[in-house]
Amino acid sequence: MAALTRCFFLFYKVYPILFCSWILQVLRFMILATIVFWNFCRYAIAYYKYKEMFNKKSSKFVFRRNKHVGSLDCAICLSKFENGEKGRKLETCRHIFHENCLEKWLMQKDIKASCPLCRSVIITEEIEEEYRKLEDEGKRDHSYEKELTLILLSILNTGYCHCSFSN
Repeated sequence: MAALTRCFFLFYKVYPILFCSWILQVLRFMILATIVFWNFCRYAIAYYKYKEMFNKKSSKFVFRRNKHVGSLDCAICLSKFENGEKGRKLETCRHIFHENCLEKWLMQKDIKASCPLCRSVIITEEIEEEYRKLEDEGKRDHSYEKELTLILLSILNTGYCHCSFSN
């Protein structure tokens, strides 16, 4: 019986220390990790939708010069396609551009996601707005997230809680 009493007494002393320091710190860390993960997931989903729409509305190709096809010009950079260069052909209007030129064109903030020549829509306005909004949020200074991180990390660094239990 004395051993059982001693075991319960030891548990009574150790339990508050574990609960106050270890479990609460894990909980605080989980909150921080959840907030960071949630923000990352929101951006990743918006980026995926944007790229998926871009890939549906255009097709990739590698330029090969032959007798039947003369020289092609990219209307964005105004240079000719060379053998082996990657390009994109828009499905709606059939205009052709260098792959990198078209991607840079679509990533510009002030320009709607449309064809540089005829302005036909490539990416719907809803998907574009969601992506640009989250992209802008990612570039902004998230002071509230930084403050939350500092608070949670400072609490993690304190170690033990200041609980007092009587015998």
